This record gives sequence, C-alpha cells and structure tokens, in this order.
Amino acid sequence: GSAPPALKLVENPDILATTGHSAKRPALVIGFAAETSDLIQNAQTKLKKKGADLIVANDVSEFAMGGANNRVTLVSATGADQWPELSKDEVATRLVILILSLFIAAVVLFILLRLLPGDPANALLGVGATEAQITATRAQIGSDQPLIVQFAAFIANLARFDLGASFVSKAGVLEEIGNRMSVTAPLTILGFLLAIVTALPLGIVAAVKGHRWYGAAISIVSQLGIAIPVFWLGILIVTVFAINLRIFPSGGFPLKGWERFGEAATAMVLPTVTVALVIAASLIRYVRAATQDVLGSDYIRTARALGA
Repeated sequence: GSAPPALKLVENPDILATTGHSAKRPALVIGFAAETSDLIQNAQTKLKKKGADLIVANDVSEFAMGGANNRVTLVSATGADQWPELSKDEVATRLVILILSLFIAAVVLFILLRLLPGDPANALLGVGATEAQITATRAQIGSDQPLIVQFAAFIANLARFDLGASFVSKAGVLEEIGNRMSVTAPLTILGFLLAIVTALPLGIVAAVKGHRWYGAAISIVSQLGIAIPVFWLGILIVTVFAINLRIFPSGGFPLKGWERFGEAATAMVLPTVTVALVIAASLIRYVRAATQDVLGSDYIRTARALGA
C-alpha cells in the first residue's frame, strides 16, 4: 500500500504536552520520513508566518490515534503547494518591497553614471569640438540640467523602457541589444545544451567508476576546468584550432548575420565549445556528487544485498 502521510497538524493538549509544547499554539509535527526532509525548511518558514510551531517526532503514527478531542488534520507529504495563498496584505507588502528595490537600484545606477570621469558631450563630439558645440550638445542630451531634473527624466525614461540612443552608433539602445541578442542567445543556449549532454554521462561515469583510472581522470579534468580562467581557455582553443590547425575562424561574425548560415554556424563553434567546457566542468562535479549520494542510499544497499 501507499506510505502513510508524514505531516500531521495536531491540536491535542495531551499529545503536545508529551513533546514539551504549549497547547496554546497549533503545531505541525514532522516525522523522520525521507519524503519530508525537503519540506522542513519550507514548513518552518510558513508556520512562523501563521503563528504556529514546528515539532520533529520520531514517529507520527501515534498522532493518528485519539478520540473526539483529538482533532487531526493530515497534510500530504507532497502537498507543499496546498498551503493557503498569500493574503492581500502580504501581496501588497511584497509589491511595495519590489518597487522600493527597483527605485534604490535606479538611484545607485544614476549616481554611478554621474560619478564616471569625463563629459558625455565631449565623448559624443570627439577631439577638436568647440565650446559652443559642447554647450549645444549638453543641452541636447540634458546634462546641463540640475541633477534632480536629470534623475526625474531618467526614471521617466526607464518607466517607458526608453534607454536612449547609443553614443557610438546613434541607434536606440534597445535596438542595439536586440541586434546582439541574435548572436548571444544562440551562443548561450547551444553552450548550455552541449554542457548538459557532456556533463551528464561523464559525471555518472566519474561516480560509478571512480575507482578506475578513467573515472579519476574525469574528476581531475573537471576540477582543472573549474580552475582555468575562461578567457585563457578561449585563447588556447583559438590558438590550436584557428591559428595552428586553421579549421575554424579565429573570431568575428558575418556582417549579414544568420543570412549566411554556413559562415555564422562555423563562427559559433569555438565560442560555443568554450562556454560549454566551462559550464560542463561545474556540472560534472554536481552530477558526480548527486550520483554518489544516490548510490549510497539505503535502498541501493538493500537492493545490492538482495542480489540486484
């Protein structure tokens, strides 16, 4: 049959007295069942907000007994999502905290931008600009206004998702970000996919065959991958495969982007491999540790003892 629920809400003074708990507050009793271990921290947080206490018991089966005065409510061990929804006050509080956090971040960003050395007008005009040109440019970009006026305009632009224009290309910043995302997004996705495909089998082999030379080698190489700086790894890969072997281009992306799919895909190979190797080095360690934990579980040892 199915395992008994591991979580029980108890409001019986006699039972709670055996645990040294005051009967004035409800208590959530959690047994040492394996399926509840990941719920304990979540239960503690939610119970504190509801004015209840957490009791850990060796066996919760005794709490299922009792008469009419023993009111017991069962909570499913997998029912972490069955807690009451947030009240309107809690939602409002979190919304206020979110707005304040965004406002503070905007203030810090505005101050840091103003503390940067140099004049934006000079950066826009370059060397040799006259004082009249600099003054006109300051008026155009608003840097001659008082700081409070600049901050108000800064917040208003952020609220409209208007990030202004690039000083270099004169195009909108959002447009520039979108153009870069056409390369960054595929690079990130392909790098993660390649890292997962590589790390899962290697991490399992490193855990299962850790006593063999190749299992130990995988662990050592993954540790080296974590220690090696990503920029140095990228330089090494470019040196070997682009400069020495001349298999892939050393850098750059086609000006026409993905319209020239062959050139674009070839240009993505080395960056994707570099990103994937760095991510895979960490993932291998996680997969190896998780596999070792599972292999050391009680049910695995029992299965082996039974000849599985």
